[in-house]
Amino acid sequence: MTAPASAAVPTAGDAALSDRVARLESAEARQSQAAAQALAAASLSVAAQGSAPFDRDLAAYEALAPGDPDLRALVPFAVRGAPSRAALAASLPDFAGAAVVAARAPAADANFLAKFWAMIGRVVIVRNVDPAAPGVDGVLARAQSQVSSGDLEGAVQTLQRLPPAARAELADWLAAASRRVEIDQRIATIRSRTVAALIPAPAVPTVQPAGAAPAATP
Repeated sequence: MTAPASAAVPTAGDAALSDRVARLESAEARQSQAAAQALAAASLSVAAQGSAPFDRDLAAYEALAPGDPDLRALVPFAVRGAPSRAALAASLPDFAGAAVVAARAPAADANFLAKFWAMIGRVVIVRNVDPAAPGVDGVLARAQSQVSSGDLEGAVQTLQRLPPAARAELADWLAAASRRVEIDQRIATIRSRTVAALIPAPAVPTVQPAGAAPAATP
């Protein structure tokens, strides 16, 4: 009669191997999630650059990153959208012309000749387009130069220096430009965060007690 086989007893090596497998599977799952978020963020970025609403792309990213604070801030903008930077640059000259007319409007008690030339000025708008020019013309020229070179943020700040009457003519343009600036900033933050999540954290070396055998490398 043969003795019954003894049950296999898990060894320390088996436990270490199981731990390594679990950690590798966990790391792979995190990388897959990070890759999916980065892909959704890239799609969101492309959609948000245009003038159309981008709420569907925002919802796709939200499914992968619920609770993202920048995503919540984008919700009201996603439904409405904002003009592209190119569209804003193309439309600024028309708004600038109206701002010049408003800035040159005569006072209520101005004489007939002043009112006559102001009326002519509404038909034939003559502007100094030198960015170094003083007054309203210079401010508008500098803003147009900035927005044409892609510095929409700088153009918005420059236009805030206009007198109230001229700035009022740019209210719609400034509101649209401000929406575009915030959308782009929020999207840039989201993309930066998702790209950073794709980079694995550097391994932290463990300190072994004196005389101990080196730990197994996963």
